[in-house]
Amino acid sequence: MDRLPQKFVLEACSKFAFLEELGYKKTKGKIVAPEDFRDTNMVVQYIGKSVGVEIYWYFAGANIGVVFFELQNGELPENKFFFGESNDASKAISLYYLARYLGQWDDELFLLNDVEKVTYTKIKKREKVINERMSEVLQGLSCATRKYATNIINGDTSVFNDVMKYYGEKMKEWYGYMRGCGS
Repeated sequence: MDRLPQKFVLEACSKFAFLEELGYKKTKGKIVAPEDFRDTNMVVQYIGKSVGVEIYWYFAGANIGVVFFELQNGELPENKFFFGESNDASKAISLYYLARYLGQWDDELFLLNDVEKVTYTKIKKREKVINERMSEVLQGLSCATRKYATNIINGDTSVFNDVMKYYGEKMKEWYGYMRGCGS
């Protein structure tokens, strides 16, 4: 395993160890979608009684974040969905959009700025922060998880529908903006 992905797994496990104290079981860190760099992620997952937590590093977009998702019969779901409806996937939300929904995106705990922006310049800035301050990025996300997602990690996913609706609206705005750029 490359040095930085290995560091990511070690740091994520260290910073999110509090989940194990809450009864979560940690899964082994793994690379997802290695066949296409544009989709490749490194993930560390934790499984609670009804909720899962995934700490991810999306390489191509230089984005480290946290996702919360509902388990399916106590197991990791095959698929997750972040907005809309699905009968064959589990509801999921990101910590970033939870914070946005709560009006807390400007919290200094979030060291990676403009995570939804995928321009070359923004990605390079985030890569620099990740390469130089990965431990701090993960510590901030860990603190933000405890600060903004306490109910979720305790099994209450009632906020999921509202955050998913908010995310869907933001995606429509963004997609509409992006479609208008080519005109």
